[in-house]
Amino acid sequence: MSMPAVEIRNLAKKYRLYDKPHHRLLEALDPWRRSYHRDFWALRDINLTVEAGQTVGLLGMNGSGKSTLLQIVSSVLQPTEGELKINGKVAALLELGAGFNADFTGRENVMMNGALMGLSRRQMESRMRDIQVFADIGEFFEQPMRTYSSGMYARVAFATAVHVDADILVIDEALSVGDARFVDKCFRRIREFRRSGKTILYVTHNRQQVPEICDVAALLHKGQLVKTGAPREIVELYSRILSTGKPDQPEERPLPSVNGHAKLNGRTARKGLLNANGENPDEDVADLRASYNCSEFRYGSGAAKIVDYAITSDGINEAGIIQTGQPLEIQFRVHYFVDVLRPIVGLTVRTKEGVLVFSTNSDWLSMPSLPRKAGEYGDYSFRLVANLPAGDCFCELAVASDDREMLDVRESLIHLQVLAPERFVGLAYLPATCVNLV
Repeated sequence: MSMPAVEIRNLAKKYRLYDKPHHRLLEALDPWRRSYHRDFWALRDINLTVEAGQTVGLLGMNGSGKSTLLQIVSSVLQPTEGELKINGKVAALLELGAGFNADFTGRENVMMNGALMGLSRRQMESRMRDIQVFADIGEFFEQPMRTYSSGMYARVAFATAVHVDADILVIDEALSVGDARFVDKCFRRIREFRRSGKTILYVTHNRQQVPEICDVAALLHKGQLVKTGAPREIVELYSRILSTGKPDQPEERPLPSVNGHAKLNGRTARKGLLNANGENPDEDVADLRASYNCSEFRYGSGAAKIVDYAITSDGINEAGIIQTGQPLEIQFRVHYFVDVLRPIVGLTVRTKEGVLVFSTNSDWLSMPSLPRKAGEYGDYSFRLVANLPAGDCFCELAVASDDREMLDVRESLIHLQVLAPERFVGLAYLPATCVNLV
């Protein structure tokens, strides 16, 4: 059994914060050793094992400690407490400009980084042409890096990191800059790096990329490791933090009712078309649907609730199994508990790995939105052609206010099993033909 690539045990990093610049000097010279600082723990009690060959995505809000952790793994910083074991050579793409001398040319910086990685001058010269071609910045490669744009910095940094025979690649949001073609080239190289059995630590705020390229994900919040697990699970937990500011499930607001029946403009609400088996429309009956996913993830302010849905495909109601290329309609009902001037409803479709396939909302579709008062209901419908990949897909329904406050989001609410009449691979079915031209 191979040794883990990275082992982190009880790791912590502390900084001293001073209210005024001169307090640092006063503290150093004070004969009574008085303290002028306060301690700030950027990381606390971090325990993480990264197996060789794994790609691990690190998620967290700004200030959660992601960059600090990667800087420690890359030996840029030293931990205050704890133990770190690295088994292999590390190549790091940290914040833009890290590890480069702005007065050196791109070529000189590449040579210097190679030397720091333990490569000889001859070894670096033999790779220089490949690095220069991959970076693709033309004559600027021979110019001082202070003349570079942020995208050019990223190009040289990535090109260097993937050509120094590293065992562990550390990427800290370095690919958030750069044009689409270069980013695509970088991800192709990352996939090659993965296939060769190398280890990757990847920090990003892009929730779609994590399930797409990572084997495991870890969530940091306020300097502590909240959870490590399957990418999709961690992305859902991260979404909850973005929505509520905390990793625990927000409390759900109770449905207002009188004698068990909701009131609509002073009268008992009527039974709607979406409700099955005679339930009242104020009841959340989505879990009675055949396509309901009991592992859904739900969050929002609670000012409105999605209480039911219905799906129809090719004229078949409650179709949990659909065919690629067939019409698909998703109806759903929203119960409002506060006045909302211009509600926005949305639909998102993802693969079972959490990769985004399609997302839209009523605002993007220019749908006239009717104002809703507290106690009222709104029925909505998305109609589309299900050009989906074969396999399992999950649909998310959401409702937001006109200022984009999330009122209710039900991620992975609907589980669709998609059958494809023709063989193809990819995220979308594009009806195609092939003919002989000669």
